[in-house]
Amino acid sequence: MKVRRVLLPALLIAACVMMVALTVMPATVTAQGPVKPPIPYPDPNKISVGGGGAVKPLPIDQIVVYKALPKYHQAPWLDKLVWRSQAPAHRPDRGL
Repeated sequence: MKVRRVLLPALLIAACVMMVALTVMPATVTAQGPVKPPIPYPDPNKISVGGGGAVKPLPIDQIVVYKALPKYHQAPWLDKLVWRSQAPAHRPDRGL
């Protein structure tokens, strides 16, 4: 019962404070003056690629190379996590 007697007035006071803050806030924004128009962006620089010719897109296999490591070496701090069952164990037979 005591909680209700304290909680209800506290909620009413908080609501009143928020209402006052929301009604006063627009007045402070308008007191600062009118909003200026946006600043225009400058024209972008011209990029000369290959002497001004068209850019030729390349397939992903000519850009990125995927290779397997010759041997897997797990960091010692990962061994501790595996020992505590906080990380999965390395299983070369399953590709993990």
